[in-house]
Amino acid sequence: MPGGPPASCYVDDATGRRVQLVLAAGAVNSTVAFSGDRDTDLEISSLSLAGLYTINDRTQVRAGAGAVLDGSLVLPDGTGHDVDAGGVIFAGVLHRTGQADGWTPAIDLSGTLGFTWGRTSGPDARQSDYRAADLRVGVQASWPVGPSFFPYAAARVFGGPVRWEIGGASVTGSDVHHYQLAVGSGFALGPVVVFAELAPVGEQGAALGIGSNW
Repeated sequence: MPGGPPASCYVDDATGRRVQLVLAAGAVNSTVAFSGDRDTDLEISSLSLAGLYTINDRTQVRAGAGAVLDGSLVLPDGTGHDVDAGGVIFAGVLHRTGQADGWTPAIDLSGTLGFTWGRTSGPDARQSDYRAADLRVGVQASWPVGPSFFPYAAARVFGGPVRWEIGGASVTGSDVHHYQLAVGSGFALGPVVVFAELAPVGEQGAALGIGSNW
């Protein structure tokens, strides 16, 4: 699931617009520990469209869906499996606890439930289903610079089962990290917001997106 800009990019919109649409591309690079001590390297990239609704000046609800564009799972012996097609869905809530004041950041708390699925194919052309559920809780600190620039840092913890097939046998696993540290920035250009995020620690990832208030 792609990251996103702080709530301040949207909830302070003086026009009173409460609905936002956000198009985002994201990539994840991590390791999944499957039963039988089979740590599998995972890479997945996706494109998603999310709708955001601002309930009040502190709280948003979000939901979205998208497609898995590419991906791979590589077993410990180097055997690679391509993720040929798939999708993502997610929903969550974001709550800002207070306004930024000087060096004191605005703090956003978030919770998101998501699902990712796809079809994989290995060297022997055998196809199998990949399924992953993810419950993610995060905290994000942002330091607005003027009315348009919103740099932020985020920490997230998550967990959920991952189901796949290895050699025709069903296996269950989970991410070896269960956390992610990220930095990013949002840029508000009138009703349009663009953002970029990089997560180099824990579950590694990157995201780039654009949204607009309506």
